[in-house]
This record gives sequence, structure tokens and C-alpha cells, in this order.
Amino acid sequence: MRANELVQKVINIANNYKTLYVYACFGAPLNNANKQRYTNNCDYNRQASRRNKILNASSDTFGFDCVNLIKGILWGWNGDLNHAYGGAVYGSNGCPDTNANGMFWDYCYDQTNNFGNIIPGEFVWMEGHIGVYIGDGLAVECTPIWKDGVQITAVGNIGSKAGYSTRTWTSHGKSKLIDYSKPQPKIKYCAHVQNDGWQEWKSDGELAGTTGQSKRLEAFKIDYKKPIKAKIHLEGIGWKDYGEINKDTIIGTTGESRRLECICLECESIKYRAHIQGSGWTCWTKADGKSTLGSVGQSLRIEAIEIVEI
Repeated sequence: MRANELVQKVINIANNYKTLYVYACFGAPLNNANKQRYTNNCDYNRQASRRNKILNASSDTFGFDCVNLIKGILWGWNGDLNHAYGGAVYGSNGCPDTNANGMFWDYCYDQTNNFGNIIPGEFVWMEGHIGVYIGDGLAVECTPIWKDGVQITAVGNIGSKAGYSTRTWTSHGKSKLIDYSKPQPKIKYCAHVQNDGWQEWKSDGELAGTTGQSKRLEAFKIDYKKPIKAKIHLEGIGWKDYGEINKDTIIGTTGESRRLECICLECESIKYRAHIQGSGWTCWTKADGKSTLGSVGQSLRIEAIEIVEI
């Protein structure tokens, strides 16, 4: 499994499925049969408070613990409510049945406590607990605290983030079970940022620009195999229509200290989102040539953009 695929899967579970922390459970739906199974399989689940939570869970809730979130995904979990383990097949795809410490120390490499070089898809670890780094200072973990299930949390080693509980981990490393080679990008784009200038080219949903630094996005470029039309609203200028662009088209301005305030792209095979001053990320929006991201007349800067092929 590629790192970006693992990241997408853990985010999807955290955001779109009902989950509950159930020890030694790798994605089983909590139907009546599985409730009886998992309230009797170990001392942790037999505790009165945990047992009651399992028994009272709705039948469309899936049980996981920290390492079994990872194992369940690698064993093929797909959210199937009619499958005993949500679609996961125990021991499949070369993924071992091991605990959090074993998954990290026996099946990872390049373990380090330096979080300055962590990349999405790496495992984050502390004694007896494991999660998956998803980028932008965030991880997905399954824990009985906070939301009591699969959830997105801030990596305290990098910094806290508003709206997220914070976990400080001990180490991180690359999994021997995950492919970290970078696939050929489908779409590339780069951003010109206040005081920083042009960043490196990003691709396929990576963040171009900044968040949490109060810096304006001043311009960007897009490199894509299909035609794209672009128009933007710029501070002090208003709407500017670029028509059909190419990879060298500078959408915005450089050297003029103007914030980019609103974006409208047209291409049937991409969607995008923007990070807006004061409100954060917009929803993912199809580039239909009509929908806009940002604001007009509110003096709010766009700070970052992400684009993916659909």
C-alpha cells in the first residue's frame, strides 16, 4: 500500500465512520454477535464502563484499537457492515498480527525522535500506542480518550492546532509494509507566498502556501495535462480573467504585495480547496467555472490552496 493511500484511508475512517475504541478489534461492526464477542475477549473490554459503551453502540459503529486500525486497513478493511470484520481478512497481505510496540520496532525503519523530517504515512509511536501521520502537523489515532475512537489529533512535537486534541509522541518511523516512493503526480501547482516568494512545486492535494502563519497567497501556477481556465480577485485590482492557462502562467502578482482574495477555476477533472483568513479550509469544490473560493469586499486573504484530480 502506498503512503498516500494509507493516509486517505485513515482520514476517511476518522471523518466518515462511527467508531469506538474496542481493544483487540480490527474493524468489526458492533452488531449483536460482535458485541458479545468483544465484551468477553479480554479484561479491558470486560470493564463495566467499556462493556457498557460497546453494548450501547449502534450497529453501524466499527470497533478498533490503535494498532488494529493499521492492521485492519492493511488486511483489507472497507467498511462492510455485513462482514464479520468490516471486510478485513485476518493475517492477509503480508501484514503481521503484532502489538503497537512490535509494529513500530520490528516492522519500521528510520525510527527517530526528530519530528522535523516526518512525512505523511509514517507511523508515530509512544510506549504501547501507535498512529499514522497524515501531514500538516496532524495524525490519526484510535484512543479511548477524547472522542473515544478513531480521530484526528495534533502532533504536539510539531505544535498544537486549534480544534484538535494534542498528543506528544516519542518517535516516528517508516513502515516496512508501506511504499513511500512518490507516484507520478497527476497535477502540480506552486504558490508565491508573502515574504517567502515561490515555494517548491506541490502535487495531488499537497498544501501550497501556508497555514497558521498569517501570510497571504499572492500568486500560483498550475501544471496539468488538460486545459484549465482561471480567474481571480486581487486586492486593489478586482477580478482578473486569465482564460486558458499553462504551466508558466502566473495567476496573481509578485512583487506588488497584493493578497489573492478569491479563486475560480474551470476544469471538469479537478477539485480544489482554499485556506481563508479567519475561517480556515473551504469545502472541496469542483472546478466548474462558476463556484468561487474566497471572498470579495471583505479584505480577507487566501493563505493556501490544494488541488486534486477527480
